[in-house]
Amino acid sequence: MSTPPPGPYHPPPYGPPPAGPPVPPVAPVPQQGYGYPGYGPPGHPVPPAPPLPIAPFPPSPRPFPPPVAAPPPRRTAWLPLRAVGAGFVVLLLLLVGFLAVDGGPARPAAGDCVRIVGRTDLDKVACTDPNADHRVLARFDASTDIARCSGVPGTTAQYRGSTGRRWHKRAYVLCLGPLAGTGAPAERA
Repeated sequence: MSTPPPGPYHPPPYGPPPAGPPVPPVAPVPQQGYGYPGYGPPGHPVPPAPPLPIAPFPPSPRPFPPPVAAPPPRRTAWLPLRAVGAGFVVLLLLLVGFLAVDGGPARPAAGDCVRIVGRTDLDKVACTDPNADHRVLARFDASTDIARCSGVPGTTAQYRGSTGRRWHKRAYVLCLGPLAGTGAPAERA
């Protein structure tokens, strides 16, 4: 346990210090200088240290490029997701357009004129067109039976066709007659 120092708040606990031989005063020890002015022994000033030689920096072997302003920060975390989302929207619009459009040529009805193209195709044309070949006498929807045209008077040719896409095809049969047909076209059956 340590003893607190004597003072106005802490009187010595054991009384005055014991008497003993007097302690001689200690003579000051001369100090050696540390190289800085004013730190030498009293009466012996230390000379100032000579200044250090400062050599200039050697020239750089390559010139430094001029400072460039930093580009603005980019938000690249969402960029791939945006591209995928945009591609999905475009694909969805194409699919809806593909399903919504009938995809076939204009469907001729009874009374319209047609032009035969090749061996298996025909186009709907105006009856005043010089390329018109036949007039449609009757049209039977949802059927592929060309024998139904045997009951239509004036039939000279039959045509079996379909409109729509692969999974949504609608079949029909046309009974064709001469351009200068007689009478009104037959009704749909």
